[in-house]
Amino acid sequence: MKRIFIVLLALIIITGCSKNQTPESINYIEIESSKVDMSGYKEMNSVDHQFRQISPDELFRVIKEDGSGAFYFGSTSCPSCQDMVHYINKAASDLDVTIYYLDAYSEIYPIDKEDQEELYNVLYPILEEREGKKTLLTPHFFVVINGEFTSSQVGRIVEDDNKIIDKYKEMIEILK
Repeated sequence: MKRIFIVLLALIIITGCSKNQTPESINYIEIESSKVDMSGYKEMNSVDHQFRQISPDELFRVIKEDGSGAFYFGSTSCPSCQDMVHYINKAASDLDVTIYYLDAYSEIYPIDKEDQEELYNVLYPILEEREGKKTLLTPHFFVVINGEFTSSQVGRIVEDDNKIIDKYKEMIEILK
C-alpha cells in the first residue's frame, strides 16, 4: 500500500497537479482591434471597460499564428450575454487584461455565412452540444494560449456575484 501511495505521489509531482499549468512562455502577438461601445450591455458604459472589438479573421489569425488572448463572443440582443458581460469585465479589470470581443451581429465586422462556418470549424473543440450537434452559442468566453484553447465557458454561470467573477479570473489569470 505504501508503495502505491509513493508511486502515485511521484506521478503527481512529475506530471503536475494543476489543471491550468502555465506554459513556460506565452506567445503574445499584436492583435488588431478597435474601441467598442459596450453601453448596449446593462451595467456597462461606453468607454470604461476592458473590451476591444476584433474581426473573425483576427481571431483566426491569432490561432493560426499561435497567439494568445481572452475572447468573448456575444451580442447585446442575447439575455444571457446581458447577464454575464459585466462579470467578465470586472474580472478582466481586476487583472488588467484585455478581452477581445466578437460581436455576433457587428456592423463594423459583420459575420457572414463564410465567417460563421470558419468560426464553427475553429471553435469546434470547445463548442457545446445541443440536440446532438455542436452549436455556436452566446455568450461564449474562451482563452487561447499559444494557439490552443485552455478554457471555455458557454452560457450563463449561476452562482453568487463573487464566485462568477472568480471563475472568470481563474480562466484569464494565465495571461498575466
